[in-house]
Amino acid sequence: MNRNIFLKTHQALLSATGFALLIVLGSCNNSLEPVEFARWVEEPGNGLHVIKEIGDLEYQLQCRPLDYIVVKEEKKKQISRTRLESRKKELEGLQYYRLRFANKSRTGDVLASSTTSHQDYQDRLTYASFDMQEDIYLVEGQDTLPCRLYHFVRSHGVAPYVDFMLAFDQSPPQKT
Repeated sequence: MNRNIFLKTHQALLSATGFALLIVLGSCNNSLEPVEFARWVEEPGNGLHVIKEIGDLEYQLQCRPLDYIVVKEEKKKQISRTRLESRKKELEGLQYYRLRFANKSRTGDVLASSTTSHQDYQDRLTYASFDMQEDIYLVEGQDTLPCRLYHFVRSHGVAPYVDFMLAFDQSPPQKT
């Protein structure tokens, strides 16, 4: 596996996150239900979910705005403004992402693909579990931010993908 993985955000992510916040907290007549908001965030066309295919693998980066995280945690049709703001306060200071590696064929254990031995598989598993965090950075403008929170979501080969939950410090505001 490539040990040099860099994640890059775009202005579209920040703009889309701000737009999403307006939708959720907007007036009652124009706001999205939490389920609709989550679906919107997960759509690849809005700039918050980027998909890239390289060789036999598909890489996905899903930005997880604070509102989205609360919606996914609560799993309710309606979330009180008090609960939303309270949970967002607990999460603030970091920007959150889900990184997914998947087989394009949607079959088999992605960590086992193209391995030639059980030891190769074990090496990949160890890297994903313990060492990969040191090789992930978020490049944002002139800043290169190290990964602050890292969690490898191991599926034990049941899913044809592996997920990594990532968090980076918020960048300081850019001076214009």
